[in-house]
Amino acid sequence: MIAAVVMSVITFIQSLFSGCGEIIAEPTSGGTSDNSDRNAAKTIVSEELTSFEYDFNYYGERYVPGHYLLSLRLENGTADYYIKIEAAVEAEMSGSADADTMVSLARLIKDEKTAGYNGWHKSNSALGEDMSFSAEYASGESISISARGGSSANPGFSPEPYIGFFDTLAAADGRGISDYSLTDESDPSAPKKVKSDTLTSLYCEFRNDTTRNAEGFKNGFVWGGWLINYSRQHRLYVGHDENCCIRTDFGDFFIELTDEAADELGKMLKDMGLEKLNGYDVKDETGSRGYRLHAGYEDEDISITAFGSRAVPEELDFVRILTFLRDYCREAGYDVPPLEGKG
Repeated sequence: MIAAVVMSVITFIQSLFSGCGEIIAEPTSGGTSDNSDRNAAKTIVSEELTSFEYDFNYYGERYVPGHYLLSLRLENGTADYYIKIEAAVEAEMSGSADADTMVSLARLIKDEKTAGYNGWHKSNSALGEDMSFSAEYASGESISISARGGSSANPGFSPEPYIGFFDTLAAADGRGISDYSLTDESDPSAPKKVKSDTLTSLYCEFRNDTTRNAEGFKNGFVWGGWLINYSRQHRLYVGHDENCCIRTDFGDFFIELTDEAADELGKMLKDMGLEKLNGYDVKDETGSRGYRLHAGYEDEDISITAFGSRAVPEELDFVRILTFLRDYCREAGYDVPPLEGKG
């Protein structure tokens, strides 16, 4: 009698899951609980996406790090999107796009092979990962992925292509995700005209690695941190009579910049359009490096501050400044290794 009851209960439980994929709940290494559906489809045939929701933590550098919610739903013939960012910069964006946007996102899902993770559901007690990915199609096909806890729960695909997709959607409506990572504290009252060409001082700090001008830096300048410090009236460093120091990760190098050369450099900075950027102060929350230029003239100063390479204005061409100094050093007979591509 008891055996018959037990068999009935087992049969009833099995009937509840008939027609479903195999669901396994078991601990894995590191205390991770695996509730993945091993039989979930790993390919999606349809491109008729009807709803999409992706909730995750982002720790990269291309966009502002933080918690993201990306949603796209087909409603009354239009694709309605919603974006929420909880980070150093908090933002919510929403709008509508053409229904073909659903197909474009479906193709992105296919290109990224995200369906290959369908059925992944892992969790543990660690901190860091908190994501869920859901996509539903008119065909009845679907993708469901979730992870909670530490890195061992992470399925391993990058969220950046999806952030980029929604960034483009929001940008078409006036302001994208990338724009929200920029904080502008510029001084609009700063003078935008410098009459004098007489350069009395220059402080220029930047990093030569993954900046906007990375391709240009392949022309012979060493990579790493750079600081150019010049003063017409004062000697800057004890034990050195030269008026200009070029500092890199490979050491400090001193040169004497003539008044004529300094004035030529001062005029070049103006020709680059930097006086119109006076007072510029923009911070990119995704950045990790500071970029600064302060040029002193007889009548006015030019001050530009940017944090993060994306915040660096196009006019602030560090390659052009380095090229000027390299050519000057060659003509003056200085052996300055960083300017010759040595280190």
